[in-house]
Amino acid sequence: MVLKAPTYVDVIPPPPPLVNVDTPPATAAPAAPMAPARDGAPIPVPDPLAPPDPDPVRSTTAGTGDPVRSSVIDPAPPVVAPVELPPRPDEYRPVDEPPVPVTTFKPEYPEIARQAGVEGKLTVRVLVGKNGRVVDAFVVPGTSIPMLDEAAVTAARRWVFTPALVDNHPVMVWVSIPIWFHLH
Repeated sequence: MVLKAPTYVDVIPPPPPLVNVDTPPATAAPAAPMAPARDGAPIPVPDPLAPPDPDPVRSTTAGTGDPVRSSVIDPAPPVVAPVELPPRPDEYRPVDEPPVPVTTFKPEYPEIARQAGVEGKLTVRVLVGKNGRVVDAFVVPGTSIPMLDEAAVTAARRWVFTPALVDNHPVMVWVSIPIWFHLH
C-alpha cells in the first residue's frame, strides 16, 4: 500500500463565494414622483443621486424654463493673512527698531522671601507681540531664584512696549528684562 502525501487542494478549503447567494440583492430607492409638465416645458426635478450643481446661483426665466444667470455676483473669497509664528526664545531676529518699554511694573516682593532674607537678580525673557503687549514670559535658566520667579514673571507680563519694527512693520521679538529684588 502506497501512502500519498496531502496536496494543497486537500489541506485548504476553497474560498467562500464573493456574493452571498442567501441574501436577495438590495433594491434601489423609489424615484421621486415626476411633476407633470405644463405647456410642453420641462420642469427640473431634484435628483438625490445626482452630483451637486456646479453653479447653484441659477434661476429660470418666468414660464420659459430657460436657465438664466442670476444678477448676484459671487463675492471674492476672504483674504486670510498668513499666520506668523512667534520666534523661538533662543532665535535672534534682526530688527530696524527694537521694542522700548513704555510701562513697567515693579514686582511684589513675596513675604516669605522677605522673611527669609532672599534677594538677588534674575532675568525674565518676554515675547513682545506686534501690539507691544507681552505674549509670553519665563525666567532664564541659571538666573532663577525659586522664591522670586513667580513674582518676577507676573510683573514682566504687565509691561508694555513699543513694538519692534522691520521695514516699518511690527514684528514679534524676545527681550530680556533684568529684575532686582533688594531688601531695604
